[in-house]
Amino acid sequence: MIIGEYIAKRRESYLTYPNNEEVLDYLHNNRERFTISSYFDVPTDPSVVITDWALPENLRGNVHLDSFRQQLIERITNSTPDKNFVIIGEPGVGKTVMLFEVFDRLMYKAPVGILSTDMIAKAHEMFGVRVFYDDIPENQKLVDALTENDVKGVIVSSREADWKALPTEMQAKFDRLTVPLFSELDMKEMIKKMMTFQSIGFNDESVEILAEYAEGSPIYVWSMVREMMHRSVKTLTAEYIKENSVKGMINYVAQLLQRLLKDGEEYREGGLHALASLIFLSDHMEERYSNDYFFDAYVEELSKHTEEILGDKMNPKTLNLVLAYLPINDSVIRFPHDTWPDVLQGWGDMNPFSTELRMINRSFADSGLFQNLKKEVVTDVWKSTYERYKRTPSRQKNSFLALADTLFQNFTIDELEKFGVDIDIVRQVASTYSHIPQAAKLLSKIQAVLPQTVTRIINIQDIGTEKGHAPYKIQEMYLIYNDGRMITSLMDEEAKVDSDIMSSMLTAINDFVKDSFQTSGNLGSIDYGENQVILERGKHSILASVVYGEANRDLRSRMGRALTKMESDYASKLRGWDGDVDSLSGTVEYLQPVMDLSKAVTRDMIDVLQALKKVNLRSSWSQVAGFVQVNLMLNNYSKKQLKGVKLTLEYGADFLKLVKTEPKLKYSVTEVDIKKVAANAEMAVTLYFEPLKSTQASLNVHLDYDSKTGQSSVSSAVFERVNLYKEGIKLELENLDNAARAEIVSEPVVSAPVEVVEASVVDVEVAAEVVDVGEVSSDVEVMDAVIDDAEAFETESEVVEGEVVAEVVEEPEVAQHDVPDPGDSGVDDLMSKLGELDDPENKPKKKEKKSDDDEDKSGMDDVLGKLDEL
Repeated sequence: MIIGEYIAKRRESYLTYPNNEEVLDYLHNNRERFTISSYFDVPTDPSVVITDWALPENLRGNVHLDSFRQQLIERITNSTPDKNFVIIGEPGVGKTVMLFEVFDRLMYKAPVGILSTDMIAKAHEMFGVRVFYDDIPENQKLVDALTENDVKGVIVSSREADWKALPTEMQAKFDRLTVPLFSELDMKEMIKKMMTFQSIGFNDESVEILAEYAEGSPIYVWSMVREMMHRSVKTLTAEYIKENSVKGMINYVAQLLQRLLKDGEEYREGGLHALASLIFLSDHMEERYSNDYFFDAYVEELSKHTEEILGDKMNPKTLNLVLAYLPINDSVIRFPHDTWPDVLQGWGDMNPFSTELRMINRSFADSGLFQNLKKEVVTDVWKSTYERYKRTPSRQKNSFLALADTLFQNFTIDELEKFGVDIDIVRQVASTYSHIPQAAKLLSKIQAVLPQTVTRIINIQDIGTEKGHAPYKIQEMYLIYNDGRMITSLMDEEAKVDSDIMSSMLTAINDFVKDSFQTSGNLGSIDYGENQVILERGKHSILASVVYGEANRDLRSRMGRALTKMESDYASKLRGWDGDVDSLSGTVEYLQPVMDLSKAVTRDMIDVLQALKKVNLRSSWSQVAGFVQVNLMLNNYSKKQLKGVKLTLEYGADFLKLVKTEPKLKYSVTEVDIKKVAANAEMAVTLYFEPLKSTQASLNVHLDYDSKTGQSSVSSAVFERVNLYKEGIKLELENLDNAARAEIVSEPVVSAPVEVVEASVVDVEVAAEVVDVGEVSSDVEVMDAVIDDAEAFETESEVVEGEVVAEVVEEPEVAQHDVPDPGDSGVDDLMSKLGELDDPENKPKKKEKKSDDDEDKSGMDDVLGKLDEL
């Protein structure tokens, strides 16, 4: 199962860190298969957890455990997976450190994950995954979800006072484990270890005083170490501690902030502005973190108001002095510890900011000014960040994803759309980079808010629940013997296609593909009309499903398992089957569960699902005759025509050269002019590139179009870091044309000249969303889409249509005298089977033998004709 493999591989990456490059490459190269929406994330390395929980970066392997903490950890790690635990402790005792130690140890036993959305379900229980969350009271929606649902295998942390304030129903579901303060003896040992690890000198006197000041809190010592490193202090002395610290973690942070914001008793220039900025981050940003660009834009806007109200505007020097203590990872800024927000909320006996905190909250928080400014900066930050991303996606993707995460965390979808944020673009980018932890979390958040928007991903939260519905409707299912005889079938009430006709056509096309490409593989899927035909081949039979909507990998997997199970149980009867359908009547029982997957789904539900996507871009690539062939499918699901449409290409012009487009379109090095795409339509575009030198080349494609907010775009990373150059091969456009025509002639060409142009094809599918497109299916789709889309073009595109049709029917000259007799090639069988479809009574009708020229032009036309008739 894909989900099981996905979880196992991510766990393997975590356990092999830092030597996990091979596993990360596997996850990256299979990112389309692993485009998964989940309410929990199995991290690929420990640093992800350490960063998310704001812990010291060198913590792993250096956790100091006294006997009590050791027993606490063993109690959790030795418990059954259905137990829920809460680790409780006061600020600074190390409850988050304990949570990480439990997480890290359990990962060696089984996969564990971090809750990333409040849409918690039971899927993690099915996969034996325990899920974690630090400081659970901070997420009220998650608290509500855990209170309302009987969820097991959850491990969280909380402060004592905050835990007692939660609903009693919630508390009753968890076993409490309270973490005490460390003893003075343990603190001394811990101080020595930390100082030694960071190469900071110390003596017994300084260790004793620091242990006294820390009051049993390891976070206090860690904060002291960070400050010493920041100030380049190499030796811990008793004098340094007494001059720069006070007893207790909260008092220590208060004193540190006082040194940063004040000069003696007076605020530095920009000190009040910096204090107001920190209060905003602490009290008015969800989860108390922000994208750095968003925060920078906000504090600049805030400066106008602090100058007016407080008489103090932003001073970059003072602000940067404070921000130097706030870690920034992957473009996200957050507090180093939750005692910082405590001080900013007025906690502590020696809090030096009490008066100013009341004044700022009254003028900025109570008046709604903090929230209003928060909304005002969204539009400009979104536009500038998206523009940077479009210019250099590989460099700016983390910043883009961090901003999107901040926006989704703090605003509703309706609010973001009013601010001009394109939700489709966010979803597209998150899907493209779903192998990145930050993107995977964002994709899950989008799916939690808009569960019908992303239809080509695997939704873990829907497993074992009644939420959501299949993104497809199975209209017909056919179990067909390898020679084309029907074994059994199932149909939806609305299905009207004759079973025998459908069976003959599927077998004919499947045989045609095998003969043409000389492969034993299946067609995979084909499109006809509004439907897809999904095929799974067994040893003796083929299972075909006619699907309306998006056939995902889960459907294919279930079809494959049903077929394998059926053939195993009926092996003796299938071997040499004499055509007696009654002997195989029981096979329908294997099809019915698959058919029932979409029993409650209607075509109208699928239409609504498709309409939500609005605009989409799919891509795949292959190498043909030495050239790189990039197949793009542009989908416009909206009711309005797309205008100002163009493809923006990102690639190294020194490594690749665009040499041809199909259909023929106006293009430059970095742009292909599409002009427009009709409403509720799709358009196929093929680009051909010539590799210029041996290097790791990448290609990103953006579909840009006019919208109400200006220019909107969706993107697809076609390939990344692939060496496409073939040493010693001379590339000619004529060979490319011949190879393209050779793919659509009805007879397989075996002459020597054709062997040259039929270069090996390396297929690599990359999509913004996970899709399954068979090679021949793509060819059929391309020709249909070119013809259909050409009708929507102006006069100039009518010329393109004519040129494309001419290319389709023209026969390559190199093969004119080498085409084998159709009867020898098996094409007669194909034409006979399709000929049977011409007879209204479905009786076999032998077609007259045609000349070689006529046969070449009519072979694919007949196939397309039959598709059109259906």
